Amino acid sequence: MKTNTRKIFALALCLTMIFTVASCGEKGGGESSSTSSDAGESGAPVDTGGAPVDAGSLNTAGAASARDTMTVAVSNDVGSLDPIDLGGGSQFKDISRMYCEPLFDIDANGDKVWILATGYETVTPTQWIVHLREGVKFSNGNPFTADDVYFTLKANNTHPTWSPSIPVLGDLSASRVIDDYTLELNFESYDLSVVNNFPTIQMYDAESYDDEDMKVHPIGTGPYLVSEYVIDSHVNLVPNPDYWGTPGKIPNLKFRVINEPAQIVNALTTGGVDIATVPAQDVSYVQTLPDYTVILRSSGSTQAIWFNTSVDSVFSSRDARLAAVYSLNRQSIVDLVYFGISSIPDWPLPSTTFEYTPELAAADPTYQNSPDIELAKQLAESSGLAAKPVVIATNGVAEVITMAEIVQANLREIGVTAEIINLDPATAFSVYQDTTQYDIFFSGLYVPSNTAAQHYYGWYTYMASLNKGVWEGKDRFAELAGLIMSVTDDAERYTYIKEMTEIFAREAPWYNLVEIMFAIGHNKNLVPGEFMMANNTYYSEWYWAA
Repeated sequence: MKTNTRKIFALALCLTMIFTVASCGEKGGGESSSTSSDAGESGAPVDTGGAPVDAGSLNTAGAASARDTMTVAVSNDVGSLDPIDLGGGSQFKDISRMYCEPLFDIDANGDKVWILATGYETVTPTQWIVHLREGVKFSNGNPFTADDVYFTLKANNTHPTWSPSIPVLGDLSASRVIDDYTLELNFESYDLSVVNNFPTIQMYDAESYDDEDMKVHPIGTGPYLVSEYVIDSHVNLVPNPDYWGTPGKIPNLKFRVINEPAQIVNALTTGGVDIATVPAQDVSYVQTLPDYTVILRSSGSTQAIWFNTSVDSVFSSRDARLAAVYSLNRQSIVDLVYFGISSIPDWPLPSTTFEYTPELAAADPTYQNSPDIELAKQLAESSGLAAKPVVIATNGVAEVITMAEIVQANLREIGVTAEIINLDPATAFSVYQDTTQYDIFFSGLYVPSNTAAQHYYGWYTYMASLNKGVWEGKDRFAELAGLIMSVTDDAERYTYIKEMTEIFAREAPWYNLVEIMFAIGHNKNLVPGEFMMANNTYYSEWYWAA
């Protein structure tokens, strides 16, 4: 289990180092779902035959829409519309959900939203019987069956340039198709992260799938079809006339590729787009635009300061770590780095982590009492921190450099000298794994499953600053980290998480600085759809109210 979970964790690590009884809900309004027993080349246009339609010719599911088009700003086009090529945090992933669908998604509360599956039975913790929605067709007319699910899972698990999506499924040789609408999945071991990774896998048509053609002519089961794709310019979608569920509420979806923050804001100012992710420094301005409003949500990720707890660093001393912690002015990071668009965490992980409770937050008084400059000065002297220069390493990203400069100033206030070395994102991680090269670095905290268990297991496993450290309680923490992802009972898992949080809070091998906010500016006349666990949204649910 440990090796498999590490593969799942690797994608989250890459993303953060650069930056950062089931629900009965359904997408599309099809038939009632069954209940799961699970608890918890060019720039040339690509024409797929679609054409814009008039609003009056489409069932808009009761929306009082006076418009037939919605335009969304997106960034970072990788030159492919194949979902497997799109990272979990990519804005193009939200586009792909309009033409390719997963078996289920997970909402912000952690509840399943059934889409192409109607449920699954947990025969044992390592065996599922998955039930599929009947009557679904791909956009080429082929029926959606269990063979397509098997093919898709296998394709995702054997992709040549990506880690397996569900490693504990192996090569799927232990799983089988029972009939057209039933699939038996057998996992090599139980892994807590498995459920929350399924929404990232969107179903392929096994009969027609071609990895090159899928990049520009995607075939799927979603409510829309791709009518035109011009790389680094735009993607246009039109309704899928054979969609199995409730049609999209707006006939024409247009996605404009805009990479520069200033251009995004200009597009909002001029009305060139209806929806855009707003850079933190521009949120207050966009909020003044008369035709727009801004949605602020937690991104599910935080930025933390990490201490080198190895014997080579002064921060092998708990008092030295606490001295630095009590010197930190986190509000200045909120104000100067994130322009007020972030919040201050009250425990070591993001507040959106599913297991979060006030009890866990109370385990660490430093989150309530920091800063305390006088105490920080005392600890800096008694621990020897004030007598030794500190090396702060960054990944060269502008916001991280600014954070490092703030921390440098905070340390200076308590008599500690710090030097900043700025690396680049491509090499930073390898440097962070060499505990002789730094005393402090910065990294975001994010995991795909949004669980404390995967946070503690994954980061401890991967980061040398933790697993090569000499901090008190490390052996017990490592023991719990080695088993936490395989614990099937929620109450038992919470007990372990509580103990791990208490150890972590006391020892402070990292300290959470800010919880990063997700800002979406949209036309005030648009009614947003629901946001899912990873802040993805289904644009088919958005509609014009006026």
